[in-house]
Amino acid sequence: EQHWNWKGGVTSLAKRLREFFGIHQVLRVLERDHYSCQKCGCKSNLHVHHIKQFSIILKRILEENPNLDPIKNINELYNIAINDSEFCNLDNLITYCKDCHWEVHGYNL
Repeated sequence: EQHWNWKGGVTSLAKRLREFFGIHQVLRVLERDHYSCQKCGCKSNLHVHHIKQFSIILKRILEENPNLDPIKNINELYNIAINDSEFCNLDNLITYCKDCHWEVHGYNL
């Protein structure tokens, strides 16, 4: 808990939710976006990007459920998240190629 990157024990929950995202949403978004970057049209090195950040959505879910501990109640929070309309909203996801995805995040290539 004293580590500089400690976030209250949500890593396992976040990891499980990202796995859910990868299994249940990525393919649907890629298909919807015709397997092409929605910014430049590239068809390789594709990533699915959260328009509203994953971390912000998860933070809201945790704030709405202050009685649930992210470690002790991980299964309950996981079920709340995967049934959350914002978390599962495909309109919050977009396909970018690696370069455009990095550009959106402000990384220099």
